[in-house]
Amino acid sequence: MKAGAPQPTPLDRAQNDPRRRSTIRLLNAIQQLQGKNRRRDARTTIQLTEEQQLEVAAQFAATRWYGRVYHPFRNITAFQLKLAYRGSMALLLVLAIAAVTLACYLYYGEVDGLLQLDRQDRLDYVYMVKGMRYSDIYRLLAEVRAREDPTGVLPPPALLHLMLEEARARGWHTMDWEVEVHKMHPRSPLEEMDWIHLTYWSVMLIGKLWSGGNTFFAEDFTQLVKSRVAGMRERANAGSFVEEGPVTREKAPKKSFFSG
Repeated sequence: MKAGAPQPTPLDRAQNDPRRRSTIRLLNAIQQLQGKNRRRDARTTIQLTEEQQLEVAAQFAATRWYGRVYHPFRNITAFQLKLAYRGSMALLLVLAIAAVTLACYLYYGEVDGLLQLDRQDRLDYVYMVKGMRYSDIYRLLAEVRAREDPTGVLPPPALLHLMLEEARARGWHTMDWEVEVHKMHPRSPLEEMDWIHLTYWSVMLIGKLWSGGNTFFAEDFTQLVKSRVAGMRERANAGSFVEEGPVTREKAPKKSFFSG
């Protein structure tokens, strides 16, 4: 090497080295993707129109097993999918709120009707409901309603009392339901698709969770609701209350013998 010749830089040696040439190219590509190479004006991404994106997706789906399933939905855009997703979530939320509200209303009606019975009727009813299938109680109640109250004029507590009298005549209030229920229904309510029983206990479970009680048939449920309403009213009144301090009444002037 001549004395006056410039010395090669490490970059020149790396470019001349075939083993390091691929590494230099990879580093340059990474710098270009990160925007560090300011001399590069051309864009690296390909901008497709919405129709082109749908066409590419349809061509790709045609090569897969789900191509026939995707074919009727090939013209649905991403915006339409987002709109349908948000609409379905909003509808699901409304349905969930409506279902919980209806369950709480039915739970309140069940417990309120139970509290209108006397103590013995209440104990027998709770014993039967917790031991046997509620669908059997519901069918018996329908039979009593059709026989005793075809016009539907009796209030629910009176009709429930007549049903309990019929149940006592059949001995339901003294049976060992841990044994008898398996004789009457060998399979579980879910296997038999007993929707009446499943719906009833779903309503009772939601009502129990909403009321914050430890039992399904809370005797103080009505008082709990009334106390919550009273507490809300007291808080509303406390918010609008303005303390003005003690108010003293003015003393009336004493009348003398000579005053008119």
